[in-house]
Amino acid sequence: MIAPGSTFTLRLRHGIWRVMMNGAFFADYRSEADARDGVAQATRHMTSPAKLVLIVSNEI
Repeated sequence: MIAPGSTFTLRLRHGIWRVMMNGAFFADYRSEADARDGVAQATRHMTSPAKLVLIVSNEI
């Protein structure tokens, strides 16, 4: 279960989009669109709406 108010962070590194949730590893994706879809799917499974979903994308 994902707690409401979770923070998702997306970072592009070496061509892979890493998704972190509340500072912990969530998943890796090959495209930004897939990463955003993964976050959207996770937020749909929350028991109550997310208070904050932060998405940061940058090349490291």
